[in-house]
Amino acid sequence: IGVMHDDGKNGDLVAGDGIYTFQVPFNEATAGQIQLQVSAAFQGQLKRITSNPITLRVWGVLFDPVTGLRSLYPPGLYNATDNNPPGDFILSSTPLGVNFGDTGSDPALSATGFNITILISQFNADTFDINQWLVTEYPGEEIGGLTPITIGGQAAYEFQFVEGQGSGEPLTVVYHQGTIFQIAYSSSFDSGSTSEQAGLDTYSLVLNNISFSH
Repeated sequence: IGVMHDDGKNGDLVAGDGIYTFQVPFNEATAGQIQLQVSAAFQGQLKRITSNPITLRVWGVLFDPVTGLRSLYPPGLYNATDNNPPGDFILSSTPLGVNFGDTGSDPALSATGFNITILISQFNADTFDINQWLVTEYPGEEIGGLTPITIGGQAAYEFQFVEGQGSGEPLTVVYHQGTIFQIAYSSSFDSGSTSEQAGLDTYSLVLNNISFSH
């Protein structure tokens, strides 16, 4: 994809210091991996010397132009968004999504896995009070582990429901410029299993890679 040069034009590198560099932008259409390898010819050797391959992970991107939400997600997650309702996003550990056994669930969906759902709704108020919002949005629900955090430079709150469907699974609420973002994790894995921990780690990765363009 290109030839490296010892030209001292990368950062503080000095020409002639024996450090060869090359910069190339990647704009991949899908999440996955790219493998790169360096080869070099040396005087007196007929065969070029090659480095060990290195792997670059290509992340996917969700973007909502209306609210400015931008979310990166790692390889192994699939964008299962069907735009119904518009403005909501679903990232799934399987290409078609996960069957949680709900009434009307598509039997073709995977029986095991996890989803990360981003629900977007308008919130018209001068200030945002998480406790008041929870009372209005989830009346009668017992909330546990309410913890202030920061997502994309914005104040956010992570909590879980104590009882009922989805109990014990994290849900994060972010308020940004008149919009509420609910980022929910739901899984069909056994609680405490290795698969469940891997899913929760991926959920944290997604949260840490959310930003807002405006």
